[in-house]
Amino acid sequence: MVSRCFNQPCSAVFRYLGKGKVFRLEPDGASAQEPEYFWLCDVCAATKTLELLEDGYLVVCPKPTLAHDPDSDMPLTINRRKGLLLRSVSFAPRTKAINERY
Repeated sequence: MVSRCFNQPCSAVFRYLGKGKVFRLEPDGASAQEPEYFWLCDVCAATKTLELLEDGYLVVCPKPTLAHDPDSDMPLTINRRKGLLLRSVSFAPRTKAINERY
C-alpha cells in the first residue's frame, strides 16, 4: 500500500489519487507475483520520475528534458527490465459535480 512519496528526502503523505503520480510495478508476462504501487507527490513528480534499473531495483531520477510537455503529450511512462514492467498509472480527474457530492 502506498503511504508516502517514494522520493526518500520527501515527507509528503499520500492522500488522493489525483495528486502526484502513481507507478505500478508488475511482472512482464505470466507470474504469480502481485503488482506493487509507488507514488511521487506533485512537487517531486514535477521534476522527477521512477526508473527500473537493469537489476530490477527502482530509483528516483530526474525527468528527461524534452521539447514537448510529456505529461500532456505522453502521459504514461513504460519501462521493462528483468521480467518486470514499470508503468505510470493515469486516473481520470473527477468532474466538478462529483467532487461537490463528496
